[in-house]
Amino acid sequence: MAVIENKPKAFLLLLICSIPFWAYVFLTWQGSFINTLEIKGKVNVLVKLQNAIMDSRVYRKPRIKPMLEPVRFLHNNTCQYRSYERLMKPCHNTSWENGNKNMTLRTKADLTEIKIELPNSTDQPGRVILQTFDELKNRKKIGGDFWRSYISNDKFKKAIYFVDHLNGSYSAEFVIPFKGTYTLNVFLEHSVCDGIIDPPMWWFTKGNVHGNEQKEGIIGKMDQFRNTPTKKVTIEIKIEPSSKLKQTFNSLGKVQNVINEYFGYWKDGEYTSYQDGKPIRTPTLNDSVSKPLNTLWFYGDSLTYLFQKSCKKHPLCTKVFQNCELTYTWTYKKFYSTNDDNAKDFYTKSGKDFDEAKFVNDFKGVLMGDKMTNSNSVFVVNWGMHTIGNMQLPRKMKAFQRFLKMIQEVKDTLKDRMPLVIWKSTTPPTFENIKQTYTSMRFRTKYRAEVWNSYTIRELCKANIPVLDVYDMALSTPIKPKDHVHFPDKAFYPAQDDLLKYIIKVYGLDK
Repeated sequence: MAVIENKPKAFLLLLICSIPFWAYVFLTWQGSFINTLEIKGKVNVLVKLQNAIMDSRVYRKPRIKPMLEPVRFLHNNTCQYRSYERLMKPCHNTSWENGNKNMTLRTKADLTEIKIELPNSTDQPGRVILQTFDELKNRKKIGGDFWRSYISNDKFKKAIYFVDHLNGSYSAEFVIPFKGTYTLNVFLEHSVCDGIIDPPMWWFTKGNVHGNEQKEGIIGKMDQFRNTPTKKVTIEIKIEPSSKLKQTFNSLGKVQNVINEYFGYWKDGEYTSYQDGKPIRTPTLNDSVSKPLNTLWFYGDSLTYLFQKSCKKHPLCTKVFQNCELTYTWTYKKFYSTNDDNAKDFYTKSGKDFDEAKFVNDFKGVLMGDKMTNSNSVFVVNWGMHTIGNMQLPRKMKAFQRFLKMIQEVKDTLKDRMPLVIWKSTTPPTFENIKQTYTSMRFRTKYRAEVWNSYTIRELCKANIPVLDVYDMALSTPIKPKDHVHFPDKAFYPAQDDLLKYIIKVYGLDK
């Protein structure tokens, strides 16, 4: 009988003890901030966690998740480059028809709160944390923003990459190799997933023969590219990073199939390695080297066209290869005109949709040509900028899988006569350098370029195809672009040197 009488007391005690737990659950459900502790190596970081209340286009995240995660660049020797899934996670539905219609959800850049965590030791990177607010000045609980950001002074410049924590906050890590005073610049390029949204399904048919140059105003108001700054922040670096930390940042993005020897920063107008603090230089070839290889063939749009023209003055073409050829494309190979005459391709309309079979067969035609069917030839290829702007990403990825399948089929056919295929990554569009963006440019965004690079490099790694990565050196460069996509040749001199070093290694030209 005594046991029965004690049961209400035991239940009451249990109920009282559980009050803190239920209070925690309630506050978490309401989206209140919760302090949590993240341990990264030897660094203890006090961070905040906020639950996300997502709109119909934004991924719904778990209720409890640490805000701070590893930087976007991963540096293990696997096929994981910049996390494609992580880049896509804030915006699970990218179709034009399901795009955001509530403009008040857009981030108001000038309200953004910026927190800087400076390194406290030589082995600790710095960190930037953003907290965003919408047009109605409400603290945001959703992700989907894309930021352009760099740290610089009159001699130094380095782009930094923000991780979207899906709750209105973003973070980025940085390493500055030298003591001194620097400025952090942060610009909001797109908000609420406007930077990743796909063109309408009919988009290609309304353009020219390459699926570009759609009629102005065909999709309504062009206000998605915000290009609005947050407040500038001055950073005082008092601790120089250790060799170990610089080596870590030197290898960021260094996946096993990326051929760049270094990843770095720009200093005094030259792209410089984190590893030894020295500019990347053209390797010296033996005097006996006199065009031992057959053909270096570049295949791509105007960015590749300009890269090839510059390479023709580089030892790649003056000392290593007998021929330096080019196939100039927009989406397809140029139909009607020479490399320097764009008029007919620009204005010719067909009303036809993208022809995947024709597109892939154009590559195959070059690879199977007389100058390329030998193992002493190299095929440097990219298709990025035009197709980023005129195709839906799922469709573009499907075409890429067919491209990879074609490469394997050619390899199976040619066997030991197969040329070396090298993919060149896509450079960032730079619409901040022009006064007005036009309808046909709407979908050429840095967000889409980063997703495309992330996806292609991962898939190329699986296929054991090397990659020359030019994205970061272009994004970080202090060299002013010519327009919204093109850069002066000097911006890619380091890429030429990386390409030469790789070819020297593969073909044993240093022996």
